[in-house]
Amino acid sequence: MSRLRLMFNETESADIETYRTQRLAMANSTNSSRNVSQGVKLLKREKDPLYIKIIMRLKRSEPFSQRKRIAAFFDGDIGRLWFEKEPNVYYEAIQDGEMSFDFHDGYSIAEVTMLIPDGLAHSIQSDIYTTQSDTFTVNNKGTYKSYPILEATMPGDNGVVAFINNRGKILQFGNPDEADGVGYTESDRVIWDTVMIASAEASRGWKTNEYQFEGLWNGTEKLNANGTRKFGSDGGYGFVTPDSYGTGTQGFKGITYGRKVSPDSQGHVGAKDFESRHGVWFETGNIRQTGIYIVELRDASGKAICSVVFYKLSSSNNNAKIRINVKGNWKEWSFQPTAWNFYTKKGREFSIVKEGNLLRFHVGGVANGGFIHSIRLDELKDVEVTDVVYYMGVPVNGTPLSHMKLTHSTFRKDKVEKVRDVKNLFGEADVLRADCSTGIVTLNGIEQKGLGSLGNDWEEFFLEPGINQIECIYSSWAQAPSFKLYNQEAYL
Repeated sequence: MSRLRLMFNETESADIETYRTQRLAMANSTNSSRNVSQGVKLLKREKDPLYIKIIMRLKRSEPFSQRKRIAAFFDGDIGRLWFEKEPNVYYEAIQDGEMSFDFHDGYSIAEVTMLIPDGLAHSIQSDIYTTQSDTFTVNNKGTYKSYPILEATMPGDNGVVAFINNRGKILQFGNPDEADGVGYTESDRVIWDTVMIASAEASRGWKTNEYQFEGLWNGTEKLNANGTRKFGSDGGYGFVTPDSYGTGTQGFKGITYGRKVSPDSQGHVGAKDFESRHGVWFETGNIRQTGIYIVELRDASGKAICSVVFYKLSSSNNNAKIRINVKGNWKEWSFQPTAWNFYTKKGREFSIVKEGNLLRFHVGGVANGGFIHSIRLDELKDVEVTDVVYYMGVPVNGTPLSHMKLTHSTFRKDKVEKVRDVKNLFGEADVLRADCSTGIVTLNGIEQKGLGSLGNDWEEFFLEPGINQIECIYSSWAQAPSFKLYNQEAYL
């Protein structure tokens, strides 16, 4: 007789020369019913377990050693039983009942009964499927339903993985409402030119005379801007100032110096809420000197949102004015621009703060006293400042001030909406694996007891014979995971 093989629990029957089996063609079914007026009504149909009797012929004639060898071969918990005559399938089996031996001259016959609890044969090889457009299309070629293994590999952060089959059954792991981060607001520096120096002018975006003033200042005076600028340093204060004031026939002549605010950390240009600080050095050397210094904040259309103006027009005294103007609403204060004045001497600054519809001006230095003026306009609530413009000029026939200089300019944008990254359930390279036959879920090979244990349709998440579809779901903000499905077909 030729030698045949069988295998149980990964142990091969090396000493069994031949065998045969006795079994049913398929497991029986048991129907539960109740009598009705015409016949019976089916209540439940349950599939019975399958029994396979294995009959083995062994050459050796020592009964004791034969019994020990066969008992050891089939001992153990439920395991995989494989027959050489059926090379592509295995059975989940466990020895049932007693073994019997029949001894003959030179050989013996052993019989053992194996219980197949699910009554099925399972394919040894798994078919592997990947998704197209986040949906599996699976052709289950078995003759009975099978329970797949589902796998998702994360390319980055993700809060949920879920699967929905074509019968509407769901497996979900994680929280569909989990966010990638927590929203918060913070301030960004969008101009931070604490010292005005020539080497940084181009990189910071400062332009000379690119910004112009349309119309007439105070309704009477033209602001000509065609002069030139230069840089200098005085006692540690770097500054930019007119080198020449240019020309003009009416009003003032001078220069403009301005730039756009830089994009914030989210890439947006413009600020609704902010604090801007300006180092304006506006100082006379004698009473004959005259001049005007304007600081103007503009929106994206080029319109002025507000301005602070320092000006001295008389050549017979040392009286000057500070004018704060918000959309035509203005107020003035008098001062003398001497070397010891409180508002515009070297080292002083003023600030403009916007909070919604409120603008607040602190002139004389935030840290040094001065005065505060506030104005509230509802139309300013959503207005964004995009440009900061300075004008340094002198009456066309006047004598310039000794110091008409910009020492620094800063702009802090407030309430920048940002998102702080939080640790999500799944991260980059994490592998989630769900075995639908056992309900066991692993993450990176480690079993997760609480993940997916409640509310999932494990018993109903199977593949029917034929074509099946399973939709894969993940967080809306996440990059699509790589999905795989492993299916071991089952046969009656």
